Amino acid sequence: MLPEVAAVLGAATELLVAHIERTYGVLVRRASRVESVIRRGEHFDLRVRAPDGSRYEVRTASVVMNIGGTQTPHLLRDALREMKLVAPQEDERMLTSDRVLSEPVAALRAHFSQLMRDSQSLVVVGGSHSAFSVLERLAVELEAVGLKEIVLLHRSPIKLFFETREAAQQAGYVFDEESDVCPVSGRINRSGGLRYRAFEIGGGVLTEGVVPGTRVKVRTLPVGGGDAVAIADAQGCLNACAGVIQCIGYQPSLPELLRDDKEPVALREIQGGLDSDAAGCPCDTDGRRIEGLHLFGLGSGLAVDPKIGSEASFHGRIYGIWQFHHDASRPALERVLTKAAWHEQLAHSQTLHRYRLGRGRR
Repeated sequence: MLPEVAAVLGAATELLVAHIERTYGVLVRRASRVESVIRRGEHFDLRVRAPDGSRYEVRTASVVMNIGGTQTPHLLRDALREMKLVAPQEDERMLTSDRVLSEPVAALRAHFSQLMRDSQSLVVVGGSHSAFSVLERLAVELEAVGLKEIVLLHRSPIKLFFETREAAQQAGYVFDEESDVCPVSGRINRSGGLRYRAFEIGGGVLTEGVVPGTRVKVRTLPVGGGDAVAIADAQGCLNACAGVIQCIGYQPSLPELLRDDKEPVALREIQGGLDSDAAGCPCDTDGRRIEGLHLFGLGSGLAVDPKIGSEASFHGRIYGIWQFHHDASRPALERVLTKAAWHEQLAHSQTLHRYRLGRGRR
């Protein structure tokens, strides 16, 4: 199914790009790589590598980057350490959600059959949508090769999304009026709740303790509160399991960031991604907001915008596709247009000033 979806999205992208080029005259440079982003005062210089290997620079007032992200054992080890847990020593026992969700069935079963020779349990770390997609994939594909139990380690409570209070109440779902309801939309767990297929899997896990459609048991184990008993239990699961799958997000894939072509810029990270505002502008590690640099995508995310709304209990980053397509992109767009207008006005004023100076010399 996923390859077919990718093909459809690829074809749709080609149509959209062709429309943008034809209608708006936008220059699209494919297969190019931004190697460095250099902030110089009120503008940015981008060092770009072209498909033929040549390099050139682009000067711009604002930069909007969909940066993507990576998953590494180092990220998992750090996350577990923050929860006072120790990861397995063997890297081969640690896998990413990307690999579990994309690997062909035969390869997935062959790999886990080797891992599960001495243990028929796995540990999934995280409580996001990808964690529940991983639960389903593991249970459906590995039950036949001996998988009996999956332990889900998570920091934040697992919550479900509902469009209205009435829908949640009809489903018998208990929510907190103060902390779980978005004051703008009235939705329940708007930012942090499970939706779509993850909603169905999460519902089965929370109510029945199994992945729906399988006999694979799932035990949820919250470890975010620092409870010593829960932490000891979680460490025992990590030690005894056949493998650990990380579903705790991504580290951003950033180009080199410099200030005035010499000073490296490191970005501050918080729970869920980079410490960026509602327009995607990140902070450096000294707490300075980098205006004009707007970062989106895995490993980045946006801060909650009060005008868009979110539940008070949500403390992560905004990644939701729906919000990007509707409300979440507006703050970035408004800032980019405002800055472009300011630069245009400044350039006009400088041109007019030079013109007047020239006339004065006559």
